[in-house]
Amino acid sequence: MPWIQNPSDVNNQTKGKPMKSVQWAITALFLSYSSVSAAFILITPWKVDFGKVQMGQIPSRQIIRVMNQSQKATRLRVTNSCTGEFFLNQGTCFMTLQPYGSCFMSVEFSPRSPGLKNCDIWIQDSFFNFQTLRVSGDAIPLSEEPTPAPPEN
Repeated sequence: MPWIQNPSDVNNQTKGKPMKSVQWAITALFLSYSSVSAAFILITPWKVDFGKVQMGQIPSRQIIRVMNQSQKATRLRVTNSCTGEFFLNQGTCFMTLQPYGSCFMSVEFSPRSPGLKNCDIWIQDSFFNFQTLRVSGDAIPLSEEPTPAPPEN
């Protein structure tokens, strides 16, 4: 089929049959897509690094904000690979997130063994858009109390 450069050429070159069908299908698809505004979520921060945290200390906590950047309400689905030393609290992010609304969740790091720890949190909206939050922390052992020097006589 020849390339159509001028829309008025459609009837002249194709006699109005196959090209018109394709044109109508493309127009219908465009109109359908443009009338549906899919949700778009944004998370801040997009990365959490707890840095060095001593084992056995009060857990470090970081607050995460999830924002709906669209005109459509959406439900969130939160999954994660965090185990043991990271704890995710979904806070207010388990309900419907209204258009341009926000919710908050938190993640804690309470290390039980030394070393660098990592996990991912995936947040997906009801339109299958998702964001990944990367979480890390470096667990260090409690420092021992220094032994006092013996008194001088």
